[in-house]
Amino acid sequence: MTIDQLLRACRKHGFVIIAYVLMPDHIHVLIEGLRDDSDFVKWLNLFRQLTGYWEKHRTNHQLWEEGYWDYTLRDDDPVPGIASYIVWNPVEARLVARPELYPYAGSQTATIAELAAVMPYRPPVGDPALWH
Repeated sequence: MTIDQLLRACRKHGFVIIAYVLMPDHIHVLIEGLRDDSDFVKWLNLFRQLTGYWEKHRTNHQLWEEGYWDYTLRDDDPVPGIASYIVWNPVEARLVARPELYPYAGSQTATIAELAAVMPYRPPVGDPALWH
C-alpha cells in the first residue's frame, strides 16, 4: 500500500522515483521533478496523508512522526551514488544479502541491480555465513 501511494503522489505532483527503500522504521526516497510545477512539499504532504490515513485506520497507530529530513541535490551531487546508497540500506541493516532480494525497494528509472552496481559490495558486520 505504501508503495502504491508513493507512486500515486509522484504521478499527481509530477515526480519520477529514482530510488526508494521502505525500511522497518523509516523510508528513503530519491525523486526528481519532471514539471515546472513539481512541488516537493505538496508531494510529501500528499504521500504522508495517504499512507498515514490508511495506517491509522488499519492499526489505530500514527505512521509518521512530525517533521522529516530532506536534502535538495546540487548539480554536482552524485545522483547514481546516492541512489545506490539507498538500495544498499537493507543489506547494511542485515535484512537481506543483496539489494535485489529486498521486496520493498524500487525505482522508475533503473533496476535495483543497476543501482546497486554503482557502489561496490560491502558485506555487513556479523557472521559471514549468513550472507552467502
